[in-house]
Amino acid sequence: MNLDVRTLTKYSEPFLVLGKDLFLFSYFGCGISLTDILHLKYSDLTGGRVIFNRQKTGKLIIFRQQSAAVDILRKSMKAEYNSDDYIFSCLKRTIHVMAEQ
Repeated sequence: MNLDVRTLTKYSEPFLVLGKDLFLFSYFGCGISLTDILHLKYSDLTGGRVIFNRQKTGKLIIFRQQSAAVDILRKSMKAEYNSDDYIFSCLKRTIHVMAEQ
């Protein structure tokens, strides 16, 4: 968690930090897959829990937010948002409408 990824390679720092955050969020989120992380919406956060349907199987998944995971979410969350917006900036609700996109 304390690794400073900015010094590892010459690649753009924001991508390294995002990669680390996504990996750690998966770890703290009971092994949630990258696809499911990227599809998390603000509406999936309820009462200290993450509640969503898996992209691959459609199965309902519920887990309690760990404090380290909450810190990662806060870094990605915007001050103003629509409840259907994706939390992580990799996907945009207005662009990524269908799975093919």
